[in-house]
Amino acid sequence: MLTSIAAAALRDVLTTIARRNPAIPVIVYPVPVQGEGAGARIAAMLRRANARAECDVLLLVRGGGSLEDLWQFNEEVVARAIRASAIPVVVGVGHETDFTIADFAADQRAPTPTAAAELVSPSQLQLAALLADCARRLAREMRRRLAYAAQGVDACARRLVHPAQRLRAHRELVTQLSARLGFSFLHRLRACDAQLARLQAGLAGLDPAAVLGRGYSITYNAAGAVLRDAREVQPGERLRTRLAGGEVQSEVKKAS
Repeated sequence: MLTSIAAAALRDVLTTIARRNPAIPVIVYPVPVQGEGAGARIAAMLRRANARAECDVLLLVRGGGSLEDLWQFNEEVVARAIRASAIPVVVGVGHETDFTIADFAADQRAPTPTAAAELVSPSQLQLAALLADCARRLAREMRRRLAYAAQGVDACARRLVHPAQRLRAHRELVTQLSARLGFSFLHRLRACDAQLARLQAGLAGLDPAAVLGRGYSITYNAAGAVLRDAREVQPGERLRTRLAGGEVQSEVKKAS
């Protein structure tokens, strides 16, 4: 806070801040706020406060007075120093109806020093209410997130299968596959047996012995070749005839 040590504004600001929130520390930068050279000294003190960077906000205050008493707050050097301040500046000079150039250069204008102190000191009741509201919102958000997480856990639990249950399911699947494999093997075996029987029946029908059994015979010439045509033999040639039961040897008398 920038003001005169002897100014009533100092007491007003300190009293207001102590009443609203005594935990707020106050640093006073004493500077003349009236008289010859006061403007330059105010500007210099603003620069010094910025260089020390001890505060979050700077209050430039003084009580009421005549236009001449407040004239240093209309000086260009003060206005430029306020605009150049890296720390926000709240100006509370005079009464509510008093306006100076410093009011327009400031980050925030307060109608009185007391009002300036109220602007920068949130009351304990307001802070407690804000804290309670934040706690309620935090608790509500935590409940929402916990509920969402619980839903995720429930979903995972539903998808989680006990190893014993998984083994039972695989065992049942293996049993089913084994039964299907056995049935398929038997079906294939019966089909192969039926096909083999058909082939055996076909082969039996082609067996020369079976043909002979039906009354046919096979005649061989002297060279042992099967005789198919009577013109292939000559009279006097000896032949061998195979029957279903034994063989007969004969001699050709005539071929026609």
